[in-house]
Amino acid sequence: MTDPFCLGPALAFDLHDPTEPPTGEWQSLTTRITDEALRQRVEHVGDALSTPGRGEVDARVAASTEQFGLAARLVAAHICARALGRHLDLHTSSIRWRLDARSGLRLSFAATPHPVNPLQDSAIVQLTGRIQALYGVSPHVVWGNLGSAANSTIALLRASRPELVDAARTTADELLTDPRIDGGDLRTGPGFRRASCCLIYRATDGLCGDCVLHRRGTSRV
Repeated sequence: MTDPFCLGPALAFDLHDPTEPPTGEWQSLTTRITDEALRQRVEHVGDALSTPGRGEVDARVAASTEQFGLAARLVAAHICARALGRHLDLHTSSIRWRLDARSGLRLSFAATPHPVNPLQDSAIVQLTGRIQALYGVSPHVVWGNLGSAANSTIALLRASRPELVDAARTTADELLTDPRIDGGDLRTGPGFRRASCCLIYRATDGLCGDCVLHRRGTSRV
C-alpha cells in the first residue's frame, strides 16, 4: 500500500492524472455508486453484520454502514488534502477506487486548482442521496454520518500527522456548518456528540463514541 502523504492506513489516498485511463484494478467510482452496486454492497454488509441468534440485520442498518464507510474515506481525503494545501476533484466520475489487501477500500483523486464544496454536486452527496432513496434511511442518519466522519478524521490525523490538525480542523468545522449535518451547530473536538445515530447499535448492542444515544446508558463500541 502506498501512502504518499504519510496519513496512515485509514486516511491514505492516491492522486492520478485525469487524462490517463484507469490501470490495473483501479475503476471509476461511478461503478460503485450505481443502484445495483450499492444493493450488492449493502447485502454484503448485512451478511457480515448478521450473527447467530440475532437474525437478519435491518437493511437500513447495513445501508447506513455502507454509506458511512465510503463517505468517511471521501470526507477524510477532502479534509486532509486541504490541510496539505491541495484541492481534490470530488465529482464521482473523476474519482477512482480499488480494494487493498491491507487498508480495504482505496481511493484516488485528481487534483484541481480551485477549492470545491464537498457537499455540493459531489460523490459524497450522490452516495448519500442514493442510500436515502434506495433504503429509506433518515436524512438525519446519513448526514449525521458525514459529521462523524469529519470529526473522526481529526482524531485519526492527530495520531499520524499532528502538525496538520489545526488546518484540518478549519476545513472539518467548515463542513460541519452545513445545516443538513445536525443543524450545522457541531464542531470537531473531544466533546463532539452527534444529534443522530448511525444505527450500528441495532447490530452490535453497542454505541459509537459520539452517538446521541449515550444519554440512555448503552455501552460503547
